[in-house]
Amino acid sequence: MNLSFAERLRRGELLLGTIVTLQSTDVSELLSMAGYDWLFIDTEHAPLTLRDAQTLIQAARVPCLIRVADDGEGTIKRALDTGATGIVVPQVTTAGQAEQIVRHAKYPPMGTRGVGIVRAQGYGHGMREYLYQANEETVVVVQVEHKILEQMELLRHSDQCQLLVAVTVAVGHLVLCMLLLPEDQAVVQDTVM
Repeated sequence: MNLSFAERLRRGELLLGTIVTLQSTDVSELLSMAGYDWLFIDTEHAPLTLRDAQTLIQAARVPCLIRVADDGEGTIKRALDTGATGIVVPQVTTAGQAEQIVRHAKYPPMGTRGVGIVRAQGYGHGMREYLYQANEETVVVVQVEHKILEQMELLRHSDQCQLLVAVTVAVGHLVLCMLLLPEDQAVVQDTVM
């Protein structure tokens, strides 16, 4: 059985990915052949446009997530329209913000994402199939980077939490968090795992 990336995440598989910050199709193609399960295309910190990201996705042979620069509805929709498997949204600080991000990434009735004739659905040729499966298969990752313990607790109790496939914690902030008391570390581990 060939499971989708989203389904593999839901099953709790350990999926290894790496970040792509260079606008080189050779890099994304080579990294996807090197055994990674997915690529993390960074348009937040790297000088990559969404056009660059789309080109990198076209060369990759594995699912790609785009880290967007902000949580704006237009930013999220355009990133997903490139054909990305999902998005990573940085600087998420509240459960309400996380829920809004999910709504921007999902089609009605789960969200507010609109339809355009774009690469994600084969420029119209695969529209029906794409719309049928997009809400289940689009991966939405929120990055909790500040007030980690407080925000993770809020996310755990969010009404929309079942829509959030993953929560990432910036590495630097995770290192700081691991210096906390054991009971605080347990909150982080329970929420992320």
